[in-house]
Amino acid sequence: MTESLSEERDYFWKEVYLLQNTEGFPRLTEEQQRMIILSLYLQDRSERKGDSYFTSTSLIDLCFCHGSVQGLETGFSTVPELLDYSLPHFFDTEYFPVFNKAEAIKLLESFGFPCVVHLQRRLSNIGLPKPSHTFLALGHDPTGEIIVWEKEGFSLPFRITNLTVELDEYQQEKHWGIRKLRTVSGAIKKRP
Repeated sequence: MTESLSEERDYFWKEVYLLQNTEGFPRLTEEQQRMIILSLYLQDRSERKGDSYFTSTSLIDLCFCHGSVQGLETGFSTVPELLDYSLPHFFDTEYFPVFNKAEAIKLLESFGFPCVVHLQRRLSNIGLPKPSHTFLALGHDPTGEIIVWEKEGFSLPFRITNLTVELDEYQQEKHWGIRKLRTVSGAIKKRP
């Protein structure tokens, strides 16, 4: 095993450990936990230098933020479902104005973890175009920062990040739709 592969594996397991120690990750179903860990594993494989992981890269390129969170709620059975975010009421929730990190923390903690967050630029387009971004807030890390799992967008990575990064990257999105993560009974496929 090369040193870079060893470092990659160490980083991957540090991310998994971080997830496991949030309030929300243990509340996910085993299948949802597995899907998040698998997304990070596929992401790591797709970023390996000099190695050809076409299937991993192709799957990651097809996913986007809304479809990835919806997939956690409904389960994935085929690749085209990664592109389908037409679930009724997926974006339906109350939207709150958020202007700073303290407001965001207070709001997320009031909902509890895990929770789905839809970021919207202005209230006037709620219910019309989709929000600009969706992520899953999982809870606090040992330093108190709120940990987030997300798919950045088409052809962009899955990643574990934190609330500070989300606030920096989505400064224009001042309306946050927050709701509990849903699980559609029977939608997550079990192995035969």
